Amino acid sequence: MPHTTDAEALVGALDSTFGIVESCLDRWTVDMLSEEFRRTWDGDVSVHTRGSVIQRLFSHDAYHCGELSQTLGIAGLPQIDLWE
Repeated sequence: MPHTTDAEALVGALDSTFGIVESCLDRWTVDMLSEEFRRTWDGDVSVHTRGSVIQRLFSHDAYHCGELSQTLGIAGLPQIDLWE
């Protein structure tokens, strides 16, 4: 059986992610965006910067908002406006 998410859970997930981004932007300075950290997963080490993580979170959610907007448009409903 496929996993489904209702509208309330979806809105909560988007608000949560954008809340994380907003919190980081409130606390981090421009100079801090180039700070690196390492993540080890299953023996592989990845190096990221704070700035790259913020970009990834934002682009990930924007991608999914685009998917939702397309689906809403196909159904004749208003699309999502991220810049409202």
